[in-house]
Amino acid sequence: MSSLQNLISTQRTQIGTMEQLASDLQNLINRLTGRIDELESATPQPIATPTPTRAPAATPAPTATATPTPAIAIEATPSPTPTSVAGTTGDPCVERLAGSRSVSGAWASGCLTANPPTEDAYYARFYTFTLSAASEVTITLSSADAAPYLYLLNGAGTGGAIQTESGAPNAATAAITRTLQPGAYTIEATTYYAKTLGDFTLELEITR
Repeated sequence: MSSLQNLISTQRTQIGTMEQLASDLQNLINRLTGRIDELESATPQPIATPTPTRAPAATPAPTATATPTPAIAIEATPSPTPTSVAGTTGDPCVERLAGSRSVSGAWASGCLTANPPTEDAYYARFYTFTLSAASEVTITLSSADAAPYLYLLNGAGTGGAIQTESGAPNAATAAITRTLQPGAYTIEATTYYAKTLGDFTLELEITR
């Protein structure tokens, strides 16, 4: 009987211990549950982005590539044509010629000869040219309307001295061929007879 009582007493003690352990375990569970609720209800704080301690490398500026200058072939300068540049001279009766060429003109009362053989009016046209080297010059004046007459004057203008002249009555052509030194010259294209109107053709040929 005494042994049975001891066994019962021991079991009761063990049961009490187990109940205490269960109570402690329940308390631990309650505390964990409460902590979980606190963590879930807490507002999460934003994570600060760390400030970089090194400035980012600057983007390198693109290097400008120099556009190569195309090589320009330098052509040999041709020998100058022994004449002046064609164009006007400011005098409507005077024209500047460039090189060997043929021009058409007309005699009219607005342009008078610089070398009248008489006191009568002789109509004329003037053509200047310049030689850069000694050259042979042939001047031909032709007309179907009047007998032409030629003067070759020194200098560029109507007031130069007469170097040579050519013409004949009733002829359709007057011509001069001379070897001239470098310089300026003026051709006076006029008529053999005074107050003669008409058209003409003047040809200038320059050869070295």
